[in-house]
Amino acid sequence: MEDLIQATLKITGPHGFYIAGMGKKTIQALVESGDVKKPHDVFNLSVEQVKKFVRIGPYGAKKQWAIIQRAKIANIRQFLSYIGVTGLGNKDIAPLFDGLLTLEEVFELIDHEYHNPFTGLSRPMCNKIWNYLKDPEVRKHYEELKAAGIVIVNSDYEPPHRKQINVEGVLEPDEQLVLDKLVKTKKVVVTRNLVSSSHICTISTYGESALIYKSRYLGVPVYTPKRFVRELAPRLTIE
Repeated sequence: MEDLIQATLKITGPHGFYIAGMGKKTIQALVESGDVKKPHDVFNLSVEQVKKFVRIGPYGAKKQWAIIQRAKIANIRQFLSYIGVTGLGNKDIAPLFDGLLTLEEVFELIDHEYHNPFTGLSRPMCNKIWNYLKDPEVRKHYEELKAAGIVIVNSDYEPPHRKQINVEGVLEPDEQLVLDKLVKTKKVVVTRNLVSSSHICTISTYGESALIYKSRYLGVPVYTPKRFVRELAPRLTIE
């Protein structure tokens, strides 16, 4: 049991995919209750399962569940840190995997290359990453994460065909699932800040906020989560 607790903490901790609020006591309780039987089960907990271990009421459980869902869209740096490659920032990853959007695409490149194609960092670091990613055990870890619904992306690379959506606040579980599906099918990318008018919309659970004001100033439409699910999500799904 202790091995399972430690393996789960490695995933949820700062050197993994970092899920705030999922510390040792919470993970231990989830393991002891049988809600987490494998480390990756932590990503697929229901609101009801979370509610048993969050002590600040149903809204707290819903917020914690939303935090877990957001952690399912991770960046490549987090995965590299999880498998033991440390000391990299997101700005290092962008040139290293230039033109590659997801870790799936990185592995496809590795499968068809006999020589290390990575550039943008020192040759020893590029070779270290190449050797790690060619390790069958690392591929096994990736496939387990993929089966749990994790999408690992090169967060500093943004192809022009992928639409950006800004999100503010905590969505309801069914609303979050609609958004996650669009992300996984590469229809949209979710951001947490608004830096240009390239976003197709802002989804906000608030009536008024500085972000809503900025969105209007930039000409970015503002949607409530319910309106987004009802009006915009169906159009994005078929595009």
